[in-house]
Amino acid sequence: MAGSTAHPFRTRAAGVVAMLGLILLTFGALAPAQAQGWGFFGGLFGGGQPQQAQPPQTDRKLYAPRRRVVAPRPRAVEPKDSEAAAAPKPPAVPPTHFVAVLGDSLGQILASGLDDALSDRPDVGVLHKARDSTGLVREDFYNWPKAVEELLAPDKSVADKPGASEKPGATDKVGAKTIPSHEKIDVAVMMIGANDRQSLSENGKTYESDSDEWTAIYTRRAMAVAEAFKKKNIPLIWVGVPITKSDDFADDMAALNDIYREVAAKTGATFVDTWEAFSDDNGDFSAFGPDINGQTVRLRSADGIHFTKAGGRKLAHFVDTHIRRALDQEKPSEPAVATPHGPEAGKPGPTAAAKPDAGPVKVLTEAPLATNGVLVVPSQTRDVARRDPLVETTLVKGEAQATHPGRADDASWPPR
Repeated sequence: MAGSTAHPFRTRAAGVVAMLGLILLTFGALAPAQAQGWGFFGGLFGGGQPQQAQPPQTDRKLYAPRRRVVAPRPRAVEPKDSEAAAAPKPPAVPPTHFVAVLGDSLGQILASGLDDALSDRPDVGVLHKARDSTGLVREDFYNWPKAVEELLAPDKSVADKPGASEKPGATDKVGAKTIPSHEKIDVAVMMIGANDRQSLSENGKTYESDSDEWTAIYTRRAMAVAEAFKKKNIPLIWVGVPITKSDDFADDMAALNDIYREVAAKTGATFVDTWEAFSDDNGDFSAFGPDINGQTVRLRSADGIHFTKAGGRKLAHFVDTHIRRALDQEKPSEPAVATPHGPEAGKPGPTAAAKPDAGPVKVLTEAPLATNGVLVVPSQTRDVARRDPLVETTLVKGEAQATHPGRADDASWPPR
């Protein structure tokens, strides 16, 4: 019986072998699909790396960057000689009024500044008569009172006077203006004192600058210069020395300014004080400051006494207004002359009356007056016949208008 009955263990082993074979067949069939995805066991238990999806291919056109095209700069065309010759030039008008600037090196800087300040006045010429290293102290080096007397001598032309051309009848070139040498001086400007901080000698005696004798002699010499212009009725503008860098030097210049101011007051000259114009807000020296355009620039040179070009132009600004005022006062009034016609054309016509500077003053708030001085009142007589009845009723008497049946202003009830 034992030989014909199967052993239980063998039966179970056969079943396991059959199961494994079935699994292998199934795995072999699924092998191609595993290559496409995560695999068989990966699909059952997870894991594995999924393949990244390829982005869709698009037809993109790559454009090259645009190159910036720079247009060539136009070249300046040089005018031909014929065109330059054909261009009209402004006519050179000789000046008819002359301003003589006298003094030391400060006066020379002032004269250069006045050339620019008066460039809009072709009728005004600036005569550069200042001399470097001069003053009112060293008369042995340069005698200013004597030089002014020779400058104003009636028997000499400007060409024969100090500082002018050597040849009579010649012309002096000043800036862009040609100065005829035979014209008289209309306005004089004096700026001096930078070299006068020293002792002076007179009649063989020497006096120190802090002595009373020095002050008296110096004042007399300045007075001689001012009196010479006063005798010739030439307006004199005496420009004071501005503040300087050195305090001791500034104190001496302030003392000289007091002398110049006193001399100008006694002789009728104009004294121009430039001290505060070149000081800072605290009244101290400052090499920088606003120029005539309001821009902060350097105005004074390194020595703290002289000026830069911008400083000289600003200095001339304070003198320019006095020169223009003096020249305008010299202009004679030219009355209008009527031009005759016909047989009277050769005879001098009548002179028209001079036009007043201002007309009569009329007060706008003043009540009107009659010819006899009585206040003007409205007339009480009225032409009643010419009045409009509607105006008379509504405006004069203040009565309401009579209503008419059916009109908008008829408020009677019941309607009529």
